Parts: sequence; structure tokens; C-alpha cells
Amino acid sequence: MSSSSSSMLPNPCPCMTLQCGVKVVAAIDAACHAYATAATILVLAILDHIINEAGAGDNIVKSWTLVKVVYCLFIVGRIIGLVMAIVLYFGAQNNKACMGWTWIGSKALLMIPSSISLGSKKTHFKLDVSVSYLSLCWLGVGIYFIYVVFAFIQELRRQGQQQECDEMRDSATATVAPAPFPPQFQLQPSPLTSTDNNDNYGTVPSKPQPSFSPV
Repeated sequence: MSSSSSSMLPNPCPCMTLQCGVKVVAAIDAACHAYATAATILVLAILDHIINEAGAGDNIVKSWTLVKVVYCLFIVGRIIGLVMAIVLYFGAQNNKACMGWTWIGSKALLMIPSSISLGSKKTHFKLDVSVSYLSLCWLGVGIYFIYVVFAFIQELRRQGQQQECDEMRDSATATVAPAPFPPQFQLQPSPLTSTDNNDNYGTVPSKPQPSFSPV
């Protein structure tokens, strides 16, 4: 979508419109949240089965209980992200800026734990370097997604302002428009009158004089 104003943000999706770009963002975000939810549930079930079958001690069971709580919170967050991605998709389809702001708020909240985990030197789990870089890249992708949605919201705002200006201009034009002239009627001569009748009007016809002939 081309920018018609210098105050507009650059289009982060040059190969498509911002509306299509936000739909793509919503689809990718929903797919990632669905995959993360399913994978976390599967890993949690497998680890829980292994620990129960191994007959671990009380200390391991207590630690595993804490880990399960963290996993459950992660699953809840992924489900919320999935729902918000669906909300974002329909918001882009119906041009609803409020749905975009809702998604931005939820996305920012879900990115806070990842940011804290990557920025902290001491974490509960010792992550591999490749996993850390992968998380950092996904964090950058999330920031890019937020920028795409924000640019779309600004585009909707600009379109709304332009529509209001057009409506005000149309209403002002309708107010000062000249009123149509009343229909003018042209008098037509009566068919009962004529020029000859008007010329002879008021004239008494003369009687014929008697003529005398000599006898």
C-alpha cells in the first residue's frame, strides 16, 4: 500500500497491503501458538510418565511439581496467544483497530517472560546456546509483527480522518449550494382571440346605404 502522506509509517510489507500483511501475521502467530501448546503438552506428559515410572525421590518430585506449574502457565499463555491471533485476523478482515490494539497488548505481555529469561544471567534451566539464539530471533520476529500491526492501525486511523474530512466537505458543499429556480410559466394567447378580432374590437359595422336609381 503506497504512502500518500509523509507522516505515515513506512510499509513493512512492500509485497502486499497492510491488511493482507496483518492477516499473514495472525496466521503465523496462531500456528506457532498452536504448535507450542501441543508440543508443551506432549513433553509434559512424557516427562511426567518417566518420573512416575522411575520412582523418583521426594526432592525430585517437589522440583518436578514446580516445573509442571511453569509448564502449565506456559500452556495457558500459548492458548491466550492463539485466541488473540484469531481476534487479530478478524480485526484485520473487518478493519477494527481495537482488535489490533488488543493483540499488541497481549503480545507484549507474552514477550515479557522471554525477554526476562534471555536477559537474566541465572535462569531456572540452563539453555543451550542455539536455543538462546533461536529465542532471540523469535523475539525479534515478534517485535516485527507488532510493528506491522501498528502500521496497519495507523493506516486505519488515516483513512478514518480522510473520510471525516470528505464528509465535512460534502456537507459544506451541500449547505452553500444554490437553490433551484422556481419554474416559470409563459402565458400563451387564447385560441379564441386573433389579431383580426383585436383590430375590429369596439368597431360598429356600418349599415349599407340604400341606392336610388332614376325612374
